[in-house]
Amino acid sequence: MPKTCPMPQPVDNTACRRCGAEFMPAADIAAITEMLAARGLSTDHLALCPACRAYEMGLTPVSPQLPDTVRRQTGR
Repeated sequence: MPKTCPMPQPVDNTACRRCGAEFMPAADIAAITEMLAARGLSTDHLALCPACRAYEMGLTPVSPQLPDTVRRQTGR
């Protein structure tokens, strides 16, 4: 009889405290929080999704202008 794969279990994701988007399994956040807290490090940033974390840090996406020689090689 062929083996069957077990049905994947639903994952409880963490919602970003800023935008509400689900971005990471809650169990992973809890494990990382525990490790950082045990070392006396801040865990506040873990409540934000990557996009909101970058925004809060003042980072913005950048599209560098490539020199013409590179554009010809890459087709960009």
